[in-house]
Amino acid sequence: MFTEFLQKQGLSVERLHALIQLSEEGSLIRAAGGDSGRQSRYSHYLRELSAFFGTALTEKVGKTLRLTPAGQELARLAQEHLRALQNFQRSVKPAMRQWSLGAGDSLLQWLVIPALGTIRHPALAERFVITNLRTDDIAARVQDQRLDFGLLRSNAVPDKHAVQEICVIRYGIYVPRRLHQGRVSVKNTLLGYPHAAVAGDGQLTQHLEKMGTQLGGVFRAELLCDSLGQCLAAVRTGAYAAVLPAHAVEPALAAECVVVDDDLEKLNRTISLIWNRRTLDVLGTPAERIRNVLRDALRDEAAQRGIGIRRDKPA
Repeated sequence: MFTEFLQKQGLSVERLHALIQLSEEGSLIRAAGGDSGRQSRYSHYLRELSAFFGTALTEKVGKTLRLTPAGQELARLAQEHLRALQNFQRSVKPAMRQWSLGAGDSLLQWLVIPALGTIRHPALAERFVITNLRTDDIAARVQDQRLDFGLLRSNAVPDKHAVQEICVIRYGIYVPRRLHQGRVSVKNTLLGYPHAAVAGDGQLTQHLEKMGTQLGGVFRAELLCDSLGQCLAAVRTGAYAAVLPAHAVEPALAAECVVVDDDLEKLNRTISLIWNRRTLDVLGTPAERIRNVLRDALRDEAAQRGIGIRRDKPA
């Protein structure tokens, strides 16, 4: 069937892997892990692939080697092909099936890990690999199938991804009681105290800055943190206020704070489970099953935390 196609030399798994590595890493030196010998070998492989298919798969952009549109398409096909073969290998030998999921750190801690704990069973040969990633990285890795699934706020999901809504994150302004004085209002609690905030949460920061302007002042965090957990630790000191997702604040800490959550609906974030439709096409029934199990577990965990939602978008 493929005799004529394979008569010409230059096609191999190693060569296709070099193409995939360049697609994922964005540069040949990163694809080769800084190894000059491997970089030279990868460059040779890519030239041979281009010769085999009779079209340029790479091009020079400045000093960097990039994939052409044809190279990008071949990399996608190669990823799907190798993924299907890997899935076949795992299906015919006793090994754990592995699934990957990317989300922000707070969602991993307060939603994903508890949900995975509820579906874990000794009889299930399933392994989950979870990764803390930024929004753009999650969308990109789901698109090129480096991630099986991702959790993103719904307004950041590209149209080409399949999506089902999981929960709605609601926020409150938490001011330690020993710090609080004056009126209990959005303006006073947002603008009248030193705040801790997650440095990388650009959308939330933009909303808070806009709210500050609308309230006639300026919102400016005095402590920038790497994670939500650090913001919680800052509030526990009694020296900082913070705008926090309500589900992440334990009752004992909330009791020690003045909490304002009225008129903050504009901060709400709908969170969705996303995946690449091609992932399910390639991996078939096992991927559909784990998608459904994961979705239901996430929704159940969200419902227990009072942030559940049951509306679906078309998958």
